[in-house]
Amino acid sequence: MFSLTAGPDATERRYYQLHYDYEVAAHCGLVSPRIEQAFRAKRRVADGIATRPVEVQRQIRLKAYVDAAGEYDNRSLGGHKQWCRLEGREGVRRLLTLPE
Repeated sequence: MFSLTAGPDATERRYYQLHYDYEVAAHCGLVSPRIEQAFRAKRRVADGIATRPVEVQRQIRLKAYVDAAGEYDNRSLGGHKQWCRLEGREGVRRLLTLPE
């Protein structure tokens, strides 16, 4: 099972962050066709160079989804607006940034 506390490598962290950023953007209503296209392009590259088994990749994606949903649920009524302005927009910026 994938766990961020078990010392994932940099590739796993980037893969998690890619999916987390997209999920936060989706929860915040920030996904546009441009964001969707950037996410899909980065995911194709990430899936193509993945060294982990498909099941580990699936677990990473699931953890990112659950973590983003949990963060959204943890915000009070209206508290998600600040989260979206900060973390949501930062995630969008990362999605639109070319890979390092």
